[in-house]
Amino acid sequence: MKNKKIITIKQAACNLVSCQIGRMYKKMIYSCDLDSPLAENLSVEIDHYEEKDYTEVDNKIELLNLKPRDRAVLDCYMAGMTCNEIAEFLDISRITVWRRRTRAQVKYKALFF
Repeated sequence: MKNKKIITIKQAACNLVSCQIGRMYKKMIYSCDLDSPLAENLSVEIDHYEEKDYTEVDNKIELLNLKPRDRAVLDCYMAGMTCNEIAEFLDISRITVWRRRTRAQVKYKALFF
């Protein structure tokens, strides 16, 4: 990785929720009546996406004993990035991203199923 910051699953999930709220906000701006109070509609949507405690998810991932490079791919994948985006972000090939993600999935299935 070239000076790239590795993020936790919790951070990735919060980023994903933040992006989703932003998309909903933009959608509401373009589809809302100008007389309706925008803040009320947005607060209802935000309540739907309460921040959850992701320590359980982080603990399960720690049990997988993933290598740092596999963990980086998994973190990006959990943040909602596509294979192409992950490959560009980590400066690796798409095939390598696919292999690392598959390796993490196999370990997860072996451990929890």
